[in-house]
Amino acid sequence: MLETAINRLKQGDVTCVVVKEGKILHALSGMGIKPILTVLRQAPQDLQGASVADKVIGRAAATALIRAGVREVYGEVMSEHGKQRLEAYGVPAQWGQMVPRIDNRDHTDMCPLEKSSFASDDLEESFASMMAFIDGKMQKKDQD
Repeated sequence: MLETAINRLKQGDVTCVVVKEGKILHALSGMGIKPILTVLRQAPQDLQGASVADKVIGRAAATALIRAGVREVYGEVMSEHGKQRLEAYGVPAQWGQMVPRIDNRDHTDMCPLEKSSFASDDLEESFASMMAFIDGKMQKKDQD
């Protein structure tokens, strides 16, 4: 199933693919972790036991995917922290390129969502920290 997801991702017009029971359930495009969170919010049952291929898998994406109960993960680019988190929870991972960390958009520091995932080693606390960060960004956006 992971091969199906990887092949679909490599077609180049999507950034995230979710495959379950041999069927592509989601093929989405979007910035960062947004496609993963979209599926997690709208159809969490689709991630349970699924194979997921994404352009970038860091610790934040790994946290969300583990929490959702995915079976296996591929990252075109995967951070060492993402790989370590997946391994710690027994989720098989493959990657195209391994990088030390996921950077912010201007490559001056670690991605802020990645940073928020380090708030705790506990999966639920880490995920809660990520969601609080995202909610804070959304509130700020609404005020601007």
